[in-house]
Amino acid sequence: MPEPPSDTVAWVRGAAKIRRLAIPVSFVVGITAISGAFVAGNDAGHAFNTFPKMGDTWIPEDILSMEPIMRNFFENTATVQFDHRILATATLLSISGLWWATRKLDIHPAIRSLLGSTMGMAALQVTLGISTLLSYVPVSLGSAHQAGALTLLSLMILLSHTVRKPSPILLKSLSSSVTRTANAVSMSLSTSLSTCTAQRVVPKSAKCYRECSYTNFTPNQSVLSKPLHSNDRALSSLSLTMNSSKCQGNGKILRSGGFQCHALDIKSPSSFLAGEKFQLDDVIEAQQFDLDILNAIFEVAREMENIEKRSGQSEILKGYLMSTLFYEPSTRTRLSFESAMKRLGGEVLTTENAREFSSAAKGETLEDTIRTVEGYSDIIVMRHFESGAARRAAGTASIPIINAGDGPGQHPTQALLDVYTIEREIGKLDGIKVGLVGDLANGRTVRSLAYLLAKYRDVKIYLVSPDVVKMKDDIKDYLTSKGVEWEESADLIEVASKCDVVYQTRIQKERFGERIDLYEEARGKYIVDRTVLGVMQKHAVVMHPLPRLDEITVDVDADPRAAYFRQAKNGLYIRMALLKLLLVGW
Repeated sequence: MPEPPSDTVAWVRGAAKIRRLAIPVSFVVGITAISGAFVAGNDAGHAFNTFPKMGDTWIPEDILSMEPIMRNFFENTATVQFDHRILATATLLSISGLWWATRKLDIHPAIRSLLGSTMGMAALQVTLGISTLLSYVPVSLGSAHQAGALTLLSLMILLSHTVRKPSPILLKSLSSSVTRTANAVSMSLSTSLSTCTAQRVVPKSAKCYRECSYTNFTPNQSVLSKPLHSNDRALSSLSLTMNSSKCQGNGKILRSGGFQCHALDIKSPSSFLAGEKFQLDDVIEAQQFDLDILNAIFEVAREMENIEKRSGQSEILKGYLMSTLFYEPSTRTRLSFESAMKRLGGEVLTTENAREFSSAAKGETLEDTIRTVEGYSDIIVMRHFESGAARRAAGTASIPIINAGDGPGQHPTQALLDVYTIEREIGKLDGIKVGLVGDLANGRTVRSLAYLLAKYRDVKIYLVSPDVVKMKDDIKDYLTSKGVEWEESADLIEVASKCDVVYQTRIQKERFGERIDLYEEARGKYIVDRTVLGVMQKHAVVMHPLPRLDEITVDVDADPRAAYFRQAKNGLYIRMALLKLLLVGW
């Protein structure tokens, strides 16, 4: 399989920038073409056969001589020609501006060729128009000018369509000289040959789950993935038969058992083209995401932030229904998901306390509930008290499942918004120091966050917690396997002085059962107050997944380094992005 070109990322980003400019320019070209039709229909080309002036003046005296005034724009030959001149000038300037603004962008050669052709056609069209006017509108030049208008409009429509969804086939047809490059981009959209070790197989119609170790990741990194649907195999899903001791893919060898595997191997953000299917069927755990997908999700989240701040409403998900199944209490997660869905034009079916007010109270199994609810909706957001429940739900459902927290297991969407917040607040994710404080044994948020932080370079994690709720060994072992430096400490003041992020969590009483004595032993041992703020660096921030009890004092709220309410707001943008991606794709 050929490798995707190194500049594919820039191509797609360049196309996104062109798209923002091409649509209004296309509108101007279309209006100009319509005005040209009025010139031809009114024979207005004979009204003034001089240029640049119209006779002896720049603006004819009888330009608004008809009553009512609107008639002038459709029947007054002077006004119709004047309008066409103004619009033609605006068209040339706007296309020139588009070409000038994008001349230094690193974009697909076929798109650059199309931009150049459009610029050349605009100049030719203006030349034809002036020549037709000065020559007293001969039929030959008039016909060429009308054909030029159609050609120019077609080029702009083609350009707008190409940068909206740059199909490799379309790129190939635009420029045969870049056929190989376009094919490479197409290949980067699809799956590449990956080696994987089967850990678990859960029936899901014609799908299944596997824990896969991808050859382009650090060895042994687990990523939850689903094999492609049978009709997705046209997108280059590859099958690899592995022998009993090892398997080979992309030139690397890993240990594995014997089976056939289909797995997604995302090459770069360049493959995330508008309209393409999202690489994940469900959001279950933090290990699913690689750096390319994370960066791309954050870009979409920023787009969602612009939507929310600009108008507060969109119709992207109009006609879609989201069901929320929450077996545990929630304020921010449930409401932010419901707000996200509604802000994108979708509808919500909600169960606030599914543990008591659904058929689960009658003994219905989770699998039966999921099979029922998926018949009413297009996506399910679920919080459950059992670790692994989200995986069971995803193995049952044929629609996307989002894990909104599964007991002491994981909370992947919280981890996404946490990393997004760190990037927004600190300005970087590589080379940071993060202190995880509080209930590290039962806190699903810190577990998921640790998985994501391990994907970045030169990160150091401090673990500060009472002895009864220390971070479990599986996370420590994972961090070690990824080369992430971590250190346990009992001194919050010392850790806070070193960290870019102090991530505080509450001691979770509901996880202690009847051992209230252990809860009381852990509660209140580590509190972020003005004293802790006093040793923190000026650029550092305090974060908290909320709700808080007494682990952050109220007087911290007024400090600009208190980022937890901004963090909660960022949850809206991340969840808007995930709903959009899972339901309609990139």
